[in-house]
Amino acid sequence: LPSRFSGSALRGLSQRTPAMSTPEVVEQVQPYSPPPARQAITEIYEALAALLVPYARKMESEMHPKIGFCLKAKSAKNGRETHFGAVQILPDVVAYHLFPLYAHPDLLKNVSPELHARLRGQTCFHFDTLHPALVAELAELTHAGFERFLADGVL
Repeated sequence: LPSRFSGSALRGLSQRTPAMSTPEVVEQVQPYSPPPARQAITEIYEALAALLVPYARKMESEMHPKIGFCLKAKSAKNGRETHFGAVQILPDVVAYHLFPLYAHPDLLKNVSPELHARLRGQTCFHFDTLHPALVAELAELTHAGFERFLADGVL
């Protein structure tokens, strides 16, 4: 140490510093509560895939390489393959595709602002969280899309 920090200088400093008395502080510690758990992507995927299950008997289901679990049928009008709905796991969200919205965008006029905020493009909704009201609303929208496909003779 340099000479100005010699032991005698430090001893003198400690003698000049008055002893401080600290008041006793009683701290109340709150029990740890973890942040609300995020829903696992797999839980969201399963809940959204379940929305398509009621229509699976009327269509063909497959695991599409790009869009995941998918329902499709041969069009009664032209015999071409027509996709109805799909559920896809993306890196941080689950996508729910509802293809009748291409032909019938008017089905979206009565959706809630919360569901509409999740719309990406014309037919795809992204979910990183999901609650029962959204599931119910999406179920109604899916059924309305199915009814429109039937009325159009697409299925």
